[in-house]
Amino acid sequence: MTVPVAIGVGTSYAPRGVAIGDPPAGVGIARAPLGVAIGDPPVGVGTAVVPRGIAIDNPPVGIGRAVAPAPRFALPAVLAWQTVYRCILSADGLPDYEVPIKSVQMRRRDGEPTMISVVVPDAMTYLAACEDYRDGYLTVWAGMRAGDGTENLAELERVVLESVAYDHGVQSSSLTLSGYRTQSTANPRTVTVSGVRYYGLQADGRAKIRANVNQWLRPGDTVIYGATQVTVSQIYIMIDHSLSWMEVSG
Repeated sequence: MTVPVAIGVGTSYAPRGVAIGDPPAGVGIARAPLGVAIGDPPVGVGTAVVPRGIAIDNPPVGIGRAVAPAPRFALPAVLAWQTVYRCILSADGLPDYEVPIKSVQMRRRDGEPTMISVVVPDAMTYLAACEDYRDGYLTVWAGMRAGDGTENLAELERVVLESVAYDHGVQSSSLTLSGYRTQSTANPRTVTVSGVRYYGLQADGRAKIRANVNQWLRPGDTVIYGATQVTVSQIYIMIDHSLSWMEVSG
């Protein structure tokens, strides 16, 4: 199912350095025009896509999608929830700076560097500003947007911005922002994954699961899929205009 996407900028965020455990509740964040918002329309209902949007197949997990009462076959009044991803650059002495997202790749490994690579469209618009944030932080935020436009966002991952690469094609250009940070998981948890697309065993006997993105999952946690339990050694996350998933190895 293809779902609508919006782009937003000018959002307030939690202070840097705050440890994120469970999702924040009741935090309203003002809506704005960069980022990636992913929703889940009702089955059989055509939904318009906001300009510069990115369609993602993965609906939010465990969130009620209340629709206002309507006569049979009538369109719903609002889409109750969308999943939202945003990319924020920060550095000492500079205001936080949001850039639009074309795609995100992320790899988490316990005790080894976590990697983030974000592709930003329209390179010349953002190149000079992004260079100013080199050696600062690149942070990907994730959360939910309600039908009234308010958002609850939490830090998905943060790395040191080490590279700002410019790519130019015949008709378009883009930036690739990338960085690394080494961290370890404290207080491992047990997490049940959803939307499983693939499960298999590698030649060395380790399990691999591809499922919906779970922003709270970390290496060292235990993943439950049916009767299978896997201790996570690596998480790879992919988000772009056509898909959104994570691949867990353990």
